[in-house]
Amino acid sequence: MGYRYALVGNPNCGKTTLFNAVTGSNQYVGNWPGVTVEKKEGKITHDNMDASIVDLPGIYSLSPYSMEEIVTRNYILDEHPDLIVNIVDATNLERNLYLSMQLAELGIPMVIALNMIDVVEKNGDNIDIQMLSAMLGIRVVPISAAKGTGIHKLLHAANHEAEHGNDSAGRHMDKHCNMCAPPDIYTGPVRSAILKIERLISDDCNERGLPLRWSAVKLIEGDAPTLETLALRDAALSRIESIVSELETKNIDREMVIADQKYQYICSVTAKCVTRAHEAGHMTLSDKIDRVVTNKYLAIPLFFGLMLLIFYITFGALGANLTNLVDGLINDTFASFVREGLVRVGASDWAVGLVCDGVIGGLGAVLSFLPQILLLFFFLSILEDSGYMARAAFIMDRALHSIGLSGKSFVPMLMGFGCSVPAVMATRTLENEKDRRITMMLIPFMSCSAKMPVYSMFILAFFPARRGLVVGSLYLLGFLVAIAAALVLQKTVLKGGHAPFVMELPPYRMPTLKTLGLHLYDKIKDFMTKAGTVLLGASVVIWFCQYFNFSLHHVENSAESILGTVGSFLAPIFAPLGFGDWKSSVSMISGLIARESIVSTMGILQGAGDTGMLSELIAKAYTPASAYAFMVFNLLFIPCMAAVATLRREMNSRKWTALALGFQAVTAWVITFIVYQVCKVIF
Repeated sequence: MGYRYALVGNPNCGKTTLFNAVTGSNQYVGNWPGVTVEKKEGKITHDNMDASIVDLPGIYSLSPYSMEEIVTRNYILDEHPDLIVNIVDATNLERNLYLSMQLAELGIPMVIALNMIDVVEKNGDNIDIQMLSAMLGIRVVPISAAKGTGIHKLLHAANHEAEHGNDSAGRHMDKHCNMCAPPDIYTGPVRSAILKIERLISDDCNERGLPLRWSAVKLIEGDAPTLETLALRDAALSRIESIVSELETKNIDREMVIADQKYQYICSVTAKCVTRAHEAGHMTLSDKIDRVVTNKYLAIPLFFGLMLLIFYITFGALGANLTNLVDGLINDTFASFVREGLVRVGASDWAVGLVCDGVIGGLGAVLSFLPQILLLFFFLSILEDSGYMARAAFIMDRALHSIGLSGKSFVPMLMGFGCSVPAVMATRTLENEKDRRITMMLIPFMSCSAKMPVYSMFILAFFPARRGLVVGSLYLLGFLVAIAAALVLQKTVLKGGHAPFVMELPPYRMPTLKTLGLHLYDKIKDFMTKAGTVLLGASVVIWFCQYFNFSLHHVENSAESILGTVGSFLAPIFAPLGFGDWKSSVSMISGLIARESIVSTMGILQGAGDTGMLSELIAKAYTPASAYAFMVFNLLFIPCMAAVATLRREMNSRKWTALALGFQAVTAWVITFIVYQVCKVIF
């Protein structure tokens, strides 16, 4: 059995980039048992190494205050990985090494991946790697995860440490042995207190398999989980409290005592190992860019202007031409080939209709818009990998503050532009429960990528000359509705204050083609998986229900079919919104399975052979006002079942889930009604 590595680091240190670099596509994503924090595991693909790596959540410390910290801490203590790969941002050693010092106290073999060393060199700074490694007592390997440099050396160093359990200074680092002392960073009364506590708890730590130094330090900090695990006798607890009380003063509590000693040691290390090319206060390239990008007056216009440009490119000539190309390959070339083949072998009409109109026609209507989805994700990945998305959250803090939220809520809302499922899960980073609930209720108003095929379908029919403007207006409308909804919620069912906004702004980086390629690969994989399962099944069911009535007899008039009957029953609900026909009603309801299925359902019900024909048929069935209203309702209505299930799990309450879905449905109907009335006057 191969070694298991745990990848640990601060947020924005390049952890995900390194994980992708060493695993490639050989990885899978899930949730940790019992929690909704994302779990990533992968097989290391370099040099045929027999090792796997787990990408633990980004954290700043191992204190049990957030879900991410608890998950990381529990994994390391309970699962006993063979080695910790601690990735450290070389441009900010002082902050990153605090976590490194905590990890060292666990007594598990570790290597430090000193990331972004290329940025350090570019800034003219210098880090003495050998001295840094010697002072920390941990092997340090300089790398650039984004450029792929140093990764080979890192993995071989990790393999060596895992095999021999020795750090660069030659100290024994057996993970099951409490004799493996980390760097002796404590001095004076603190060191004396730690040694006294170690003598008191040595037998208990050995019995329960806890690192001795780690446990002693955590007891000084008053760490509740450590106290619970050790289950010390009253006499020992009393003695420990007496020792700790001698360390505390009026201005320094037990946690500050430990933190102060750690930072003193870290500062002494960086003072000896790091040489700065410029004095403190020197403006870096990131600082210069931020003077414009985060400017009080320019920031928000720049953000919306940039998003509008992305929409224009995605839905403009480039996106449209790529869509037409894929559409021709699927619905003209491939569908015609299959139809001719089925006719040649004497297949019945219903079989030809099922395969060509139901399966190929339904899926083809959705797959035709895959190029536009990939274009959008390509540009959004560039913004994210470059560090700009963190600035977007920062500049939106002031606007969100006025509606009772913080800039932290903007991060999950931004993720909602991709998919509501991970966006809802991302709300776990919000400390305030009220903020979490409001943010989860607002995320469905963000325009996820699954809604794009619907936009493209109607834009092609009614607004081909104003693609970017129409899509931009929908994204903006969703955000404005979210703001209005937040005001309503925080004035009614979710009153209370919000947590302050603290966020680290990473330095700007040049995205790499490899990283962008992995992002797009993941998106294609997810899209094709959904197309081959959910959308395929939905297309077959939609075709069947349109072909037969409730007596399972074939009907010539689809209005008399199962779908026609159900759609006619629901149509009055949507009539005031401009699309009160049964086909529109059924299409919208099918979107609850997956938003993309609206397009495939439309293609089947309208009898369209390709995207061009579907566009012509839609142009006859709708008006510009009703078409725009349909897109607005699709934007704001209840999300797909996967998102609903995630919402239920995160809310952990049927009552709140029902309230959220009802609120979204009512909001969608009311806003769409208003929009339709306005559009009838404009168009």
